[in-house]
This record gives sequence, structure tokens and C-alpha cells, in this order.
Amino acid sequence: MLRKKLTEIQQKIWKIERNCKHNIEQVGANPKFNCEGFAECQDCNSHFGWWCPNSPDHICHYFTHEVEAFLIKARAVELVDGAEHIIHDYQGDPEYETDDVCVFCHEHEERK
Repeated sequence: MLRKKLTEIQQKIWKIERNCKHNIEQVGANPKFNCEGFAECQDCNSHFGWWCPNSPDHICHYFTHEVEAFLIKARAVELVDGAEHIIHDYQGDPEYETDDVCVFCHEHEERK
């Protein structure tokens, strides 16, 4: 009986997280150490890594992919809501993208 209730609750949580619109908030910022903090959904409590002040969804993104926009090839990232965000002033070289540096704020993935 208890296991069944636990399974039902876990299924409800999974459904909420899957259907969440993700209200991203900044948590754990520490200006003393030049740390922006983390991006966390205030509705479903999902964690999305580093907070980015320059990203449209406030989450650091480390890779781009090619899209066709208005018949022109461009670089884009997929935002937390699934939307494609075209980076109009993309300066990087996609051949050398790594998960080291955010394409928006240029902070390292491994913050010190």
C-alpha cells in the first residue's frame, strides 16, 4: 500500500516536471567570489546548471547547432522551453566548440 502511494506521488512529480513551463530563478549567487549562482525552476525545482545573465532563458549554454533562418545558415541554441534562439553575432568557430565556455556570457563551465 505504501509503495503504491509512493509510486503515484513519483508519477505526479514526473508529470509536473515534464509539463512545467520552467520559471527560472537565480539561486546561490556569491558576488564575493564573482559567482552568478545557479539556474533553478521555482515551480518544479529542476536544476539547470549555471545562471547566465546574458542568455534569454538565463541558463548557460555551451554548444550551438546550425539552423536555417530566412534562407541563411545561422548558429542557434535550444532554450529550456524548446525554442530555437539564433545567435546573430556568433563569433566562435563551431569546429572548436566545447563544453568549456558559455556561448552567451563566456564564463567557464568549471567555475573557480
